[in-house]
Amino acid sequence: MTEIAIISGGLAKLAQSGNGKFEDVIKSFFIPGEEIIISFANTHDGVVFTNKRIIGVDTSGLGHKKEKYTSIPYKKIDMFYSETAGVGDTDTELRLLLGSTYIHLCFNRSTDIVNLAKIISTYSV
Repeated sequence: MTEIAIISGGLAKLAQSGNGKFEDVIKSFFIPGEEIIISFANTHDGVVFTNKRIIGVDTSGLGHKKEKYTSIPYKKIDMFYSETAGVGDTDTELRLLLGSTYIHLCFNRSTDIVNLAKIISTYSV
């Protein structure tokens, strides 16, 4: 299985952020009726869940001016699993399986990973 990194966040965990952090950049390629449900960010990168897809925003380069966007339509998700934070854990996790490729996202401990699972289930089933 191959892993795709949709963000290069390193050790920084994703934390819920205001929807406006990435809205200006990603709204330009929204389709009619698409809306942001919830957004997460670390120092420079982020993941946005809309009612149509999951969008990874990866910034790099001098001044973080280079941006890469990864769009994952919910209909392409074959399977996913979520992991809540246990005693001593510092993060919650989400893995998305897309054919023979998977995406692994780490969120901070306070993230409601069950809500994220519900969002994915709502739009992928």
